[in-house]
Amino acid sequence: MKITFKSDKDKKLYNSSKEMSKKYGSQAREIQKRLLQIESSPTMKQFAFDRPHSLEWNLKWCIAIDIKHPYRIIIRPVWEFDLSDRETITEIEVQELNKDYH
Repeated sequence: MKITFKSDKDKKLYNSSKEMSKKYGSQAREIQKRLLQIESSPTMKQFAFDRPHSLEWNLKWCIAIDIKHPYRIIIRPVWEFDLSDRETITEIEVQELNKDYH
């Protein structure tokens, strides 16, 4: 699956293990692991890790993926997709890398 980032700042951060560790500490490795798992899955349907679930309200078109409770990666499908049919999701944009929205 193709991954893009909402901001160039997050893309730069993700591509630097040192900066990820500095900002997220022990969570950095888990964040990178999840994104590699997503990237290696052809569609969201094949991604079976950590309870991906659709969100509501101001994150209506987004999906959350658990990192380590209560933190999640917030992603948004790109192009044409149907949230109820994850087979249609082949590209995502990372909205936030380490979010606790509770």
